[in-house]
Amino acid sequence: MARTDRSEILIVTHNDQHLKVQNVRDWYMWGQSLETETLEEEKTFTASNFQRLLDSGYTYLWTADSNYSPLKTAFRRVLANAAHEDSDYSIFKAGRPTFHRSFDYDKFTSFSDYHDMFGGLRRWDLKKTVEKIDSLLMDLGSDDVEVNYVDFVASRFTFPHAVFQLSTNEPDSVIQRNHQSVSRIYPEVMAVNLHDSTILQSHAHLSTLSPTPNFFVFDADCQITQDLMSVTLVPFDIDSVHVWHVENPINGLVYGHGGPKAFHTDAFKGLTQDTVDVTTSCNQKNLVVHEVCVGVHRFNWSAESTWRTAFREAAKLYWIMDWDEAAGPRLEVWCNEYNPDEKFAEYCIHGANRGREWAESITNPTQLCRVNDFKWLGEMFHQLEPGQVLKEVEEMPDWEPSEDA
Repeated sequence: MARTDRSEILIVTHNDQHLKVQNVRDWYMWGQSLETETLEEEKTFTASNFQRLLDSGYTYLWTADSNYSPLKTAFRRVLANAAHEDSDYSIFKAGRPTFHRSFDYDKFTSFSDYHDMFGGLRRWDLKKTVEKIDSLLMDLGSDDVEVNYVDFVASRFTFPHAVFQLSTNEPDSVIQRNHQSVSRIYPEVMAVNLHDSTILQSHAHLSTLSPTPNFFVFDADCQITQDLMSVTLVPFDIDSVHVWHVENPINGLVYGHGGPKAFHTDAFKGLTQDTVDVTTSCNQKNLVVHEVCVGVHRFNWSAESTWRTAFREAAKLYWIMDWDEAAGPRLEVWCNEYNPDEKFAEYCIHGANRGREWAESITNPTQLCRVNDFKWLGEMFHQLEPGQVLKEVEEMPDWEPSEDA
């Protein structure tokens, strides 16, 4: 922010539980010609702090919430619209999240547009506000309060949880394509490649990397088309794991298989490598399923990946049919329906049938953990003869293409 007026100071505010480090750095760069501090919210908006700044020779105070990031291209317009001598302070419009937060802090002004009253960027006249800061914060509708609503976006709210894209054995082309789909919605997404890790090890490792108590995981073969928070920002707690629906491009099923998930960082403590399904076995007792479809699970990036994915899911569905009423119908779709126009579609239906046959043959449920042994699955796949998959699929007596696929 090109400015030499030393009578102004920028304070980047945060709360005790959370400090967006990258956003704080961005604000410091944005206000690099100003004196800049980082201070807790409850200590910033007090009469004593405003008086401290006045006594230090400052006339105006800029405040920026660390949950927001500055729009770097907006500096000149921000400065041009900042001055309003008749107002107590100015509120700059904040970029509205593509999701709705779980609290109602919206303010609709005469512009018939959105202003976030509890975040973003503000500019305070310290002389006018030092004596009435409490009433300014609590009663913005008061006749004694003169607010300059600036109809200009100066910052945007950033997603409050850590977001990871997890890749293991996917090729770079798949990782990069789907990373673009995620980063368009969540620019802060962190791409993590854990090539030699098991499913449990990789998720447990993400929990150690997360800077927030809850974190989101997108598999590298998951193509996101919709913001997970498009309906509501649900409250997270230590006892819940969240799963969103995605579409299977081959058989048309829409459920949580391959979909994004949200965990607490304590979710994987105490789990062993015998765990079959990480999501349903973790320490979070409540499984919250969001039935909105937010993307496509593009697991068919190779013949082996397609076959392996179908084998694993069919085996698990077979073993949970007794207590999950949806498992049986889903298993039938995996084993009997596919869109022949989709790449490697025949490997999907073949792998599903082989997975069901294997699950029927085992007598001890602890053996089911073998579905997480990718080396063993790879050995079975590579034992298939050329042309065997398509030949066996075409010979299925009851097979008919799905009308919906």
